[in-house]
Amino acid sequence: MSARHLMTRSRKKYRCSALGFAILVSFALRAAPAAPGSTNTPPSPTTNSAVAIAPADIASQAEATIATLENLNAGLEIDQTSQSIGRELPALISIISGKLDDTANDLSRQPSLQRLRRLESEWNDLDGELSRWKRNLAKRAQELGAQITRLTDLKNTWEATRQSARTANLPQEVLQRVQSTLARVQSALDDFEGRQRTILTLQDRVIEQDGQVTQALSSIERAREEAFSQLFVREGKPLWNRSVWSQSAQGAEAERRRFSRQVDELTKYVEREKGRFVLHALIFVLLTGALWWARRTMHKRISDEPPLHPASAVFAVPIETALVLTLLLSGWFYPQAPRLLFAIIGAGALVPTALILRKLIHERLFPLVTGLVLFYFVDQLRVVTSSHELLSRLLFLVEMLAAALFGFRALRIVRSFATGSKKKGRAFALFAIRAAIGIFLVAFVLNIIGYNRLSRLIGHTLLTSAYLALVLYGAIRIVDGFVLSALNVPPLSRSSLVKRNHAFLYQRTWRLLVWIGVALWIIFLLDSLALRAPLFQDLKTLAATTVSLGSHKFVVGDILLFAVAIWIAFITSRICRFVLDEEVFPRVHLAPGLHYTISKTLHYAILIVGFFAGVALLGFDLSKLTILAGAFSVGLGFGLQNIINNFVSGLILLFERPIKVGDVIQLDTTEGVVEQIGIRASVIRTVNGSEIIMPNAKLISDPVTNWTFSRRQRLIVIPISVVPGTDGQKVIETLKSAATSHPAVLKEPPPQALFIDFTGALRFELRVRTNQFEDWAAIRSELALAINSALIAQNITIKV
Repeated sequence: MSARHLMTRSRKKYRCSALGFAILVSFALRAAPAAPGSTNTPPSPTTNSAVAIAPADIASQAEATIATLENLNAGLEIDQTSQSIGRELPALISIISGKLDDTANDLSRQPSLQRLRRLESEWNDLDGELSRWKRNLAKRAQELGAQITRLTDLKNTWEATRQSARTANLPQEVLQRVQSTLARVQSALDDFEGRQRTILTLQDRVIEQDGQVTQALSSIERAREEAFSQLFVREGKPLWNRSVWSQSAQGAEAERRRFSRQVDELTKYVEREKGRFVLHALIFVLLTGALWWARRTMHKRISDEPPLHPASAVFAVPIETALVLTLLLSGWFYPQAPRLLFAIIGAGALVPTALILRKLIHERLFPLVTGLVLFYFVDQLRVVTSSHELLSRLLFLVEMLAAALFGFRALRIVRSFATGSKKKGRAFALFAIRAAIGIFLVAFVLNIIGYNRLSRLIGHTLLTSAYLALVLYGAIRIVDGFVLSALNVPPLSRSSLVKRNHAFLYQRTWRLLVWIGVALWIIFLLDSLALRAPLFQDLKTLAATTVSLGSHKFVVGDILLFAVAIWIAFITSRICRFVLDEEVFPRVHLAPGLHYTISKTLHYAILIVGFFAGVALLGFDLSKLTILAGAFSVGLGFGLQNIINNFVSGLILLFERPIKVGDVIQLDTTEGVVEQIGIRASVIRTVNGSEIIMPNAKLISDPVTNWTFSRRQRLIVIPISVVPGTDGQKVIETLKSAATSHPAVLKEPPPQALFIDFTGALRFELRVRTNQFEDWAAIRSELALAINSALIAQNITIKV
């Protein structure tokens, strides 16, 4: 039995089941007000159980009822669920009917895996739309049921009130008010019940269409399983077989009808989605205008700023650039678009991409880009002639052979480029081209001997992936041009962060764009080979696997989420500290070492937040984590007390700041500059250039001399001894004069020359201060030599 007959039978089957479902729902809604336990006896009229309104409250209750009816009617008028679905459903039914015929025709001709993937994608889009409609209709039906119940209660109440008013012989005006209110309630109830019948009818029709879509997807799934099982089976005849050449285009008329149906489907889609096309065109016009203005601006700046020259090529063709960028968003603009529209979009994106790349690549690579564009149009020609099996097969063979020859030319072009810093990339390109040539030749041979499905899978997939690679590379170069322009023009070019890290930011952005492009290309390749769905399913199964760790059980996916949370925390911390160090701290005045404390504190805070977020994603109870942390801390207190001591000491150093990064300290005989204050230890760079890893606890517990704690100054003391009988005042003046003449000696406070004692010799001491604390030893040496020269010039003898 053919696939079309199966779909016809399933269509009737689902129509009957859907109609039955709607009838059952209608009866259920009608029977809902019945009281429980009334199976054997008919229910009493609702009016008998309703409570009549007291005569004194009739006027106020009538006004309240009218206000309620107005609110309900307003909600009914603004409800667009039934109107929108009722308006769009006929077009969708027409689309599904056409696709059913196309799918049945395709499934009867042993379609390729790529064709099955496209069919499944189209039907999944329709299934998603119908599922959304079913949810909206079910929700609206539930709301209408509640509102009908409310109106029924109001009707019963006012009927009881009318009967009570007649019995009590109330005035005629009161009876008229009751009757008028009851009539309005009845009218609203009729409107809501009518809308409910419309919703139920739409539900029936939507369920019917959903059944057809489900059946189509099941047929496609069976065809795909069969295609996988027969992938390495020769389903065709060798090309040298006479029967192959005697085939005629039996399906040519059906192909023409299908193409005509696709054109009609595209026309109806354009009429139905006019707003989307107008919005797409508006965005294209605005983007083209912005790029045109940017081209004029960039043209003026290129002569002054040579780094902008690579980006100028993107702005040189504003129409093509805007067309590529807007067409890349077509999947978002046109959901459930016809197949013919995407074929047009593919050509519309590939051609301008080739024109843009001709301005970005070396002229010797032009034939490669042009060749890929020609291959795309040959592919579309082969799709059009698919009804003629022999002609389509011959076109495929010509395409594979031409692609292999094209690959040999690409090898010569790539080899012609000089080696150097890009030697690794050139070697990879040569390897990729050789592999592609081999795949094209294999596909050529397989098609000749009759493995049509396998040959088309590998050959068509390789060509399609090449088209996508070309478009992605063009898009990456366009975005890269935008990034380069943004980094070189205000306001970003004025930022100190960008000025000092221009090359770094550009390289990282380029690397990110390349990785995104590679990821998209790999996903497309897996999808073309029909491997993405099973691979993702295997990954989902692996992520759902449970791992036992003692009495606790963890899911592999949660463990991966925990690792991702920690990784994101590290990346966020690095970015925040980078921005603070390069952009914020240079603009604000902070105490020495305070910026390091802020950066470290922020780093620890982000890591802690990331850790607890990861623990939450891991599914671990935070209350149990507190208990575990308490027990674990006891063990840490005994086994890791030195590490904990150093960690706490590091926190004290960061927050109390007795020692800061950049301070000159002296501990015992060790003297140097504090380079880093870490979690466990700090790094001190000594005068001789070596670096000492000092535990934080030692810096807290031991006496430490901080030469730059309150002031960035260093005291230099030089002792001098002269022979007895020398004029002491003359020596003091000579020492002060030598110190004052040195440029590194601070004038405030002024140098001091003091007489110490005259035991065996006259002993003096010169005390000076310098703010060049790291070079104090060299300054002391220069001062000593200057003092020696000055004393010799004054005929003062130094006592050794």
